[in-house]
Amino acid sequence: MLNDFESLPLTLAEAQRVVSVLQSQGLIGDVPMALDGPNLIDWLVAFWDYNTSKYIKEKHIHGHELSLPYANDMQRKIKKYWKPFFGDFQRDKLTRENMKKFGFHLADYRRKIKKHGEEIEIPLPTSTIKHILKAGSVAFKWSYEEGEIETNPTANLMKYTQPGRERGLLTHDELYQLFTIGSWTGTDGNRIGSIVAYQTGLRLGEILALRVKDIENGFIAINHSWNYYVDLKAPKNGRTREGLLLPETFDLMMAHARQNPHGLNDALLFSGIPEHQTGHKVKSS
Repeated sequence: MLNDFESLPLTLAEAQRVVSVLQSQGLIGDVPMALDGPNLIDWLVAFWDYNTSKYIKEKHIHGHELSLPYANDMQRKIKKYWKPFFGDFQRDKLTRENMKKFGFHLADYRRKIKKHGEEIEIPLPTSTIKHILKAGSVAFKWSYEEGEIETNPTANLMKYTQPGRERGLLTHDELYQLFTIGSWTGTDGNRIGSIVAYQTGLRLGEILALRVKDIENGFIAINHSWNYYVDLKAPKNGRTREGLLLPETFDLMMAHARQNPHGLNDALLFSGIPEHQTGHKVKSS
């Protein structure tokens, strides 16, 4: 029996339960400090490592989409918000009360922005607070269900539902002035790409992935999206679709396309780096 026990691949939670049983029977004393578990921040960052995470691998095996940018964003939130608050805190000492205090901290958090030339402080949007907390709660929930940890201190915490910051909308007159007499930096591709976004509802990545051959006879084919991590990829939800362009916008896009040093067809419409014809590290023009 002992030989079999020695070869068992015990998780930390299982080892702690074994120690508790032995202590209750008076067979051992205090447990080694190694059983206190890993550093909280190191563990969370490793959990969201796109290349090594068991959680991400399992999501992909079951057909769920979890992208590299999403994983990297979770790591950024951990380093920016979790690390300054928790410091060298150990994972297995985290309690529900610690998480409640962290939530209050995020609710009181203020970030600086410039508005009309003045620097002001604004609270974090509710959606941002939820995602910051999610960076930890997903890791604890999955690890608890897998038996890797003994408790989940993030379970059933009260949700944040305070109203988010109101977003303004440009009027038709403001939009007309923006696209006709407004001052734009860079090439005219910035203005044209913004017009396409306004008229079609395309996301930034979908606009950056547009090839010249994707626009034809007043229609636009949305076949790809693009980002700095994975280059060209499937559009949102993995579905291609078509959009309708106003004649004036179609003419603007074709005129811009004719300036592309790589010619037409496979060249990216808004490529700002002449030596690249694919999505690899292409920046918006």
